[in-house]
Amino acid sequence: NLVEEAKKGNIDEIYIALPMVALHRIRHFLAMMSDTTVDTYIVPDFYTYSNNMSKLRSIHNLQTIGIFSSPFEGAGSFIKRAEDLVLGSIIMVMISSLMLAIAIGIKLTSRGPVFFKQDRYGLSGQKIKVWKFRSMRVMENSDTVIQATKNDPRVTKFGSFLRRTSLDELPQFFNVLCGDMSLVGPRPIIEEEVAKYGDMIHDYYLVRPGITGIW
Repeated sequence: NLVEEAKKGNIDEIYIALPMVALHRIRHFLAMMSDTTVDTYIVPDFYTYSNNMSKLRSIHNLQTIGIFSSPFEGAGSFIKRAEDLVLGSIIMVMISSLMLAIAIGIKLTSRGPVFFKQDRYGLSGQKIKVWKFRSMRVMENSDTVIQATKNDPRVTKFGSFLRRTSLDELPQFFNVLCGDMSLVGPRPIIEEEVAKYGDMIHDYYLVRPGITGIW
């Protein structure tokens, strides 16, 4: 009936939404439609592979669909990087006095350096050094890192205040200006968290981690 209606000109468009494995059936229907003037389209079920398809790309005359590809390429990548540089620079100027005060507070309340750099994972799974204000008496940066807990004896009193207010994260604007991180993106994860992401780790690696994200 569909073919007859198409031949009579009563149908404008037909969409074939069959599984990709149904190749013979798809070809059969295409052959039936070839004798009509109706516009015929195939809806590929690429969601079998991923529900995060980001874009279509033409390679010479070949049309492809991105399954695992960064959403920030070409103009999008340039715009996001420019946004990070401009806004990041403005914010750094605005918080410079606050960061100086925090640095003085750290030096006055505990021994050790002001900043702490921890290995995290960023774009394309590359290891990056994430900057933080030191909030502990120890400098842990091994493959196994024990996250701070409530009343953790390693955390200084001033460090507890920094953690509670998230002020210990401010040095990550250095990471933004260096290109390791972005203003907005998923939080940078440590080695032990990689396994928790499972298959979704591919999506995490497609973008730069950010100072602020869905949290």
